[in-house]
Amino acid sequence: MPPLLRSPDARVVSVTSTGRHFGPPVDPDDPHMRRRYSPWRAYGQAKLANVHFALELQRRFEKAGVSAESIVVHPGFTNTDLQARSARESGGFSQRYFRAAVRLTGMTPARGALSLLRAATDPDARGGELYTPRFVNYGPPVRRPLLRRSRNPASLRTLWEVSERETGVTFDVKPQGAGGAAP
Repeated sequence: MPPLLRSPDARVVSVTSTGRHFGPPVDPDDPHMRRRYSPWRAYGQAKLANVHFALELQRRFEKAGVSAESIVVHPGFTNTDLQARSARESGGFSQRYFRAAVRLTGMTPARGALSLLRAATDPDARGGELYTPRFVNYGPPVRRPLLRRSRNPASLRTLWEVSERETGVTFDVKPQGAGGAAP
């Protein structure tokens, strides 16, 4: 954290997906979903948690008065091994369908990386923003609003508290002039 906060244009880019719309916020009493686990529900929860992490980190950057930015990106429907591996491991119809669909219509990994590159390098990108393909899962990266569900302050705080509890790591952002940042 200290080198990040010393950089005048530091960026933290967190990756989400459209799966965030189908995942529940982290339940502090069952963060590992032991009572109600399914692979895609867990994937959706993880992608929503990435949004919550990024937005809470941005809030903490702002509160500390540091210039670092935390930005969220969705790479879109990208032809990587995600769908193929899911089809191999689960064999489910929906996984086989999406494996075929991504082969036919998915963006190349290079095009899927454009949202990440824009968030990391665009001088006009600001913390707390979401960059996603223009047409939900396809196209050039554009800034999109985050739904209210993604910005719920209680969910952001809960994710942060659960993360610290589960990892045993306290992550406190402090301006460099105030003693640096704890890991």
